[in-house]
Amino acid sequence: MKRTCLRFVYLGLITITQSIHSNSFKLGLETISHKYSKKNNSNHHATRFALITNHTGKDQQGRRTLDLLLDNSLQITCILAPEHGFAGNVPAGQTVITECDAKTGIPIFSLYKHGTGKTVDKHIYETIDAFIFDMQEAGMRHYTYLSTLLYTMYAACEHDKLFVVLDRPNILGNRVEGPLLSMDVAEKKSFIAAAHIPLRHGMTIGELATYFNNHVLEKPIRLEVIKMQGYHRQTTLPSTLAYNLSPNIINKQSCYGYSFLGLLGEVRPFDVGLGTAYPFSTIGLPQNILTPAAWQQLQMQLHKAGITTTFCTYEHPRKKITYRGLHLHIAAIEQVHAFEALLNVFDFFKKRGIKYTFSADFDKAMGTNLVRNYVQGTISRSTLAATLNTTLKQFWMQARSSFLYEPWPLITTIR
Repeated sequence: MKRTCLRFVYLGLITITQSIHSNSFKLGLETISHKYSKKNNSNHHATRFALITNHTGKDQQGRRTLDLLLDNSLQITCILAPEHGFAGNVPAGQTVITECDAKTGIPIFSLYKHGTGKTVDKHIYETIDAFIFDMQEAGMRHYTYLSTLLYTMYAACEHDKLFVVLDRPNILGNRVEGPLLSMDVAEKKSFIAAAHIPLRHGMTIGELATYFNNHVLEKPIRLEVIKMQGYHRQTTLPSTLAYNLSPNIINKQSCYGYSFLGLLGEVRPFDVGLGTAYPFSTIGLPQNILTPAAWQQLQMQLHKAGITTTFCTYEHPRKKITYRGLHLHIAAIEQVHAFEALLNVFDFFKKRGIKYTFSADFDKAMGTNLVRNYVQGTISRSTLAATLNTTLKQFWMQARSSFLYEPWPLITTIR
């Protein structure tokens, strides 16, 4: 069959441009069998599911996962909503309330009460036989949809429940880079530092679930990953975001920018556009801190890393501060070494006398204190690189049995 370039509208995640066989690409949601259907369980009660999802759970025609599963006669007794809520409109860190789905009346229970994603109400276990997970995450370890996957798998392990994952593409492609979660950070039990995986993991949600089951949980659960069809890790890449992933990841550029600006935003005096029309798409400093010539030098440096920029000046509506800086555009995220770009940005501003103040969440989001130590000058670049590159290779060797698609994720070391 002749290979053609087709465009699929992937509502709930992205519009995908991919060289594939005609009509061959399907999400896990679109390949799920009818074995869980009430119609196929005539001899015993149907499997009662708790559906872990939000506004990103849709098929390529924009139909909700909830509605499709109900149409296929699956019994959904409740919905479990992550950070930002079922509709995806709750600001970061704020409590998600319990409510009901307006269309079906199915109760929606919060997994994010009082700023924690670790809560599954005890009464839920009495009404379900299994969990089913369908949600798009952002390709980064510190994004909490990934943490929600891990903690609900812990719950399935503790209560001996089946766990079904409907697989989706990784928005950031196939690169594996950055530090692994260190033990000292993991012991602090932060929800943005839940999984012992690299910062940018290069895996699909189904591969992550497989890895967690093989190497993170104390004992394996009954896990079933419903794979995608026609997925190719290097060519199934985003063109646009049809729906925001969260209130601050509103388009492709904010998602791509989050791969390193999500961490730069934890350091003062930088502004990365949160609260403006360009979240995670801007590097800004209060005006007059840096000269136009210096900004031009950074512009050239980022261009070499595959990131194009334009100069910008903006007043932050909440901070009431005027910022000057660069508005970023990334055309091909699979070609951008985001973690090395972050280190180089730190080096650039440090050489120009910018003093850094790190937030309490910086080490947690980064997964280690080594990067902060490097930026503060207590360890060398060679020491940082040797440590991180070694742990990346060790992780990859352990994780390769969990990869479900070709080509396998690509380790990207730092220099």
